[in-house]
Amino acid sequence: MDEAIKKINSDEKFDLSELKKQINNLQNNYHTLNNKLIEIQKHNPLLINHTKLTTLLPEQTLIISTAYKNLLFVYNSSLRLKNIKNECNEIYPIEYEKIKEQFIKYQELFKFKEQLRNYNKLECIDKLGLDLEVKVIKYNLFEQIEFIEQINYICDIRKDWKDKLIKETKNKVILRIPDYEKVLNDFSKIPELKNEIIDKRELIEFYFDKLKENIRNKLQETDISKLLSLFEFEHELKLINDSNFIYLPHLLDNKYELITKYVKYSEENIEAWMNNVKKSIFNSRNQPPPVDEHNKFICTDFINLLELIKNQIEPIKFSKEIRENIEKILVEGVKSIIDGLINLLQNEFSAAVNLKGPPGYEEYVVMISNSSLKLAQFANDSLESKVLSDLFVELMESCNSILCNFVVFTCKPIFNLIFTDKWYEREKSVIPTLNDFVTDYKKRMNDYNFYKLIVKLSEKISEVYFSQIKRNRAKLYDDVSYILKKDILEIEELFYKNDVEVKMEQVRVLKELLENEGEAFLTEVIAVKDVISKEVVVSIIRKRSVFIEKDEYIKKVKRFYGSKKEEKGLFEKIFG
Repeated sequence: MDEAIKKINSDEKFDLSELKKQINNLQNNYHTLNNKLIEIQKHNPLLINHTKLTTLLPEQTLIISTAYKNLLFVYNSSLRLKNIKNECNEIYPIEYEKIKEQFIKYQELFKFKEQLRNYNKLECIDKLGLDLEVKVIKYNLFEQIEFIEQINYICDIRKDWKDKLIKETKNKVILRIPDYEKVLNDFSKIPELKNEIIDKRELIEFYFDKLKENIRNKLQETDISKLLSLFEFEHELKLINDSNFIYLPHLLDNKYELITKYVKYSEENIEAWMNNVKKSIFNSRNQPPPVDEHNKFICTDFINLLELIKNQIEPIKFSKEIRENIEKILVEGVKSIIDGLINLLQNEFSAAVNLKGPPGYEEYVVMISNSSLKLAQFANDSLESKVLSDLFVELMESCNSILCNFVVFTCKPIFNLIFTDKWYEREKSVIPTLNDFVTDYKKRMNDYNFYKLIVKLSEKISEVYFSQIKRNRAKLYDDVSYILKKDILEIEELFYKNDVEVKMEQVRVLKELLENEGEAFLTEVIAVKDVISKEVVVSIIRKRSVFIEKDEYIKKVKRFYGSKKEEKGLFEKIFG
């Protein structure tokens, strides 16, 4: 072909034989291609894709598709070249002569092409990617041979072949739908899909419609317990599509009704499971408490409760709507268990503290407290459920409060001596009894739980001092603050020996108040009135001899506090 071009440019008579020979080669290639086309139709290929999903295609399908693409490119380009012919004729003679001179000078076609790029009129031809030069195009050879008719024929065959391929593609899509893992994998690869046969959007919509039809049929025979897998599949598919900017309708048309059915089904099962766990926890009251790997009391039934909650929450983390509904059911069930436990512990308290009930009361309370802490931590960290975590913390604090009440009630005979003559004489000390309780609890409680218990115990003991100072028999001698300081240091030292550094802050405030008199006392009252009640301050004024004009001081104190009447607390009810 290059030699033919040279002859044209040199004004010699042009012989078409060489060019026709090359055209004949193209015709032979066509016959080979057509035979391969007929053969490839037997393979039922799924997709024609030049980059991805080649594992789904017969190898020769890919080759034939590329050949078709090239032939069509040649055909379409030949039509476009008709217009370019007119442009070529408009080149000024002087430009043409210059081109010709450059061509003769270089005597090499690729260098000639380099020169042609300098001319805008010819540059557009080069961009078409054809090997035919301007002079060859002027002979309109594409219109003078049979080759163009055969190209048209091959295009018609390609259309039939394309229709068949589209049909086969859709059939294979239908076969893949029952396997939801394959469906998710297919949709995740859609951005990589470059299909020469079927439009991408058409394929997506067909795929989705068939998938929706499959799920609609499946719902008619699916057990309610298996609905969760469909919800999760829909959620994962939506995540994939959203990430690929593919926006499709809802996969489940009646999703709200399906969620309602699933929640109702779950509620019935959860209620039954919760009742069984509740009975088992209550029945463990009369059994020795188990211990964990750290030799701390633990309730194995709480572990079962934890597993129950975990098995309900973790599979539905993907759906906020379902999770909120299931969590409400779990919260109600946990509340029922907690309320029942607290009632049980409170009902047994009086008999246990008076040594008239079955043994093991304190151990049982410690076991429930430890177990509550574990579930609170799990609900907060793993389940991210603040509601459930708060419920178990509430149970832990209730158990610790009951243990503190048990300690205080047991020590009542000694606590009753506070601010009496025997207290000043230091005849009896509460420390040995407190030490027995604290050391026993430390052995069987989790470290954090034990710390929270000591904090609560310090508050309860502080309440005892405030309650005792208001009693009529309380005596406030000059050395009251000195004796009170001794109590404070002994109790704090006991806590410290058990690895807990907790201060008796409220009693320390009381001690500082007892160390003042006159205007300094009133100034101190203003500073501590949020910690020390009005009744405690009035009792101090009435019982200390340093206050001469007691009524005047009491009037000033009442002005500081206002006229709000205080209710009796728990310890005032216990100690009278």
